[in-house]
Amino acid sequence: MEHKNRTKELTETALFVAVIIVMSAVPFLGYIPLGPINATTLHIPVIIGAILFGWKRGALLGGVFGLTSLVKNTISPNASSFVFSPFVPVLGSEKGSLWALAVVLLPRILIGVFAALVFSALVKAKMARPRRRASGASCWLMTRRRTATCSAAASSVAGTMSFCVKAPLALKM
Repeated sequence: MEHKNRTKELTETALFVAVIIVMSAVPFLGYIPLGPINATTLHIPVIIGAILFGWKRGALLGGVFGLTSLVKNTISPNASSFVFSPFVPVLGSEKGSLWALAVVLLPRILIGVFAALVFSALVKAKMARPRRRASGASCWLMTRRRTATCSAAASSVAGTMSFCVKAPLALKM
């Protein structure tokens, strides 16, 4: 039975990694150019994956997000790419900075870690119900017995606002 669980975990993680890679490769889906910077929507699958699978796999998904950011800023640089890639020279010099690796990887890994830990703390404090109010997508995935109807609000550059609305007939628990 352990082997089936391990295979399931690997498959789930691989699907989320594939979603992150596809989103980063499709123009205007994962990275949205806004002049000298790129807005991103890649934090959404990282946060959903962290909520569903925990902080370790959330960190892995955040690392993949960081690597796609590194590749994107190295292959098609813009005015701020020197911050996210050690291969793009810093303004006024001829070489890049190794600190760019920390800037591009560490915050994105921490997105997955903090999303899972905050969600776990909210569940323990009974401020969120893990099967009903996780996020729009995870709520949709995890809804049981028609007890909640989920709707996700539009995502913005700052983050995703998702919520679950209880169905009127499901007020009895």
